[in-house]
Amino acid sequence: MEIKEKIIPENLVALHEYSGDGLNNTLFELFEWAKESKVKIQGAPFSVFKNFNTPSEVHYCGVSIRGDDLIVPDCINIKSFSEHLVLSSIHVGSHDTSYKTYDEIVEYAKVNNYTVLDTSYLVFFNNPLYTDKDHLISDVQVNVLKD
Repeated sequence: MEIKEKIIPENLVALHEYSGDGLNNTLFELFEWAKESKVKIQGAPFSVFKNFNTPSEVHYCGVSIRGDDLIVPDCINIKSFSEHLVLSSIHVGSHDTSYKTYDEIVEYAKVNNYTVLDTSYLVFFNNPLYTDKDHLISDVQVNVLKD
């Protein structure tokens, strides 16, 4: 497994809360809102986790966006993410097993003098709505500080 250090630039994101196995429906709702509102999406959709290894907790799916005077329903939050450092590795397979990649990144961080922060991301490179779970490709990103 290759683990890379990346700087994620500041960006504006639209976030939609979900829990359990609600990711696919929530992503669909987020894309429908963007389409109907003519919001420009930049890059791949992602999930945000406060605790990556606890699937029963509430999480957020999101997209980076551009736009002014956005009309936003109550279920979607617009946030500005500041530039941040992550350790990242590609995961192939079900999102249910992505915790293994996360755990390897956390171990790498400990050995290589990084402090792991509480927020992590799963960036989707193919569409979880239409792709067989064994063929999903995602980027597991763990928010870190360099010691």
